[in-house]
This record gives sequence, structure tokens and C-alpha cells, in this order.
Amino acid sequence: MASETLDSLLSPGPTCKRSATTRPTWGVFAKRAEALQRSIALAQRTSRRKDLLDRLVIGGVTLSTLVAHPHDVPPQIEAAFALAYPGLAASASFSDAVARMSSAELSGLVAGVKGKLFELQLVDYLNSGCSSCGYKQVSLSRLPSQVGIWW
Repeated sequence: MASETLDSLLSPGPTCKRSATTRPTWGVFAKRAEALQRSIALAQRTSRRKDLLDRLVIGGVTLSTLVAHPHDVPPQIEAAFALAYPGLAASASFSDAVARMSSAELSGLVAGVKGKLFELQLVDYLNSGCSSCGYKQVSLSRLPSQVGIWW
């Protein structure tokens, strides 16, 4: 849940080293995050699908946008979906799966795809010449349920 909220709120900005002038804004940020978390939870409990699609975000795009424009789903999201849910991806695209799922199922799907998307980005980062990492070649496990990254 927190992952969806943060994706909905975060935008490109200062790095982890915050200046004294930006620190006071984190209280406002925290209040917005809490309000968005409450609205996502309410949409799930009341099965308000449209509200949920408008609030859940993956790859910086709301699910409602991805469902409305299925041909615009970024290839990274489709790849993460296919790796996280190979059985489902064999018969449906990511936007088709989102369109067919109930409100209760959507958060789990988004969390699974986000997790796989993170793994793919981490592998790319580690293989891109991260000299301080010490890994020569990193790859994802061939099994979707196997824990860990292999090198």
C-alpha cells in the first residue's frame, strides 16, 4: 500500500540530501501520503473501482490511464508483468489483466509488477558497471517464485 501511495505522490526533485529549506515540506508530504492511503483503502473496501484505478500508479502512470490506452503501456511494465505472472501474461496483456480484476485483486497485481519492475531495474543497475558493487554479471532467477538475484 505504501508503495502505491509514494508513487502517487513522488515527483522528480531533490535527492536524499535535503536542505534545511526543504525539510519542513515533509510534514505536508506525510499528510498527503496518509490522505491518499486512506482514499485507496476506502476505494478498496467499497469496491469503487474507478477511484482505485485513478489512485494506483505504476511506472509513474495511473492504472486508469493504462486501461484507457492499452497500447501505451511501457514495455518495462509489460515485461515485469510477464515475469511476475507468466500464466496470466500468456493469455492477457497488463491492461487486459487490470481491466478484468476486481478491486480487491488490483493492489496485489500492482505490488507484484512493481516488485518485478524493481528487480529488473536493479539488475540493469548492477550490470551497468557499478564498480563499487563488485558483481561481474547479475541476472534474475528463471523461476518467478524463487527468492533472490543470481550472479
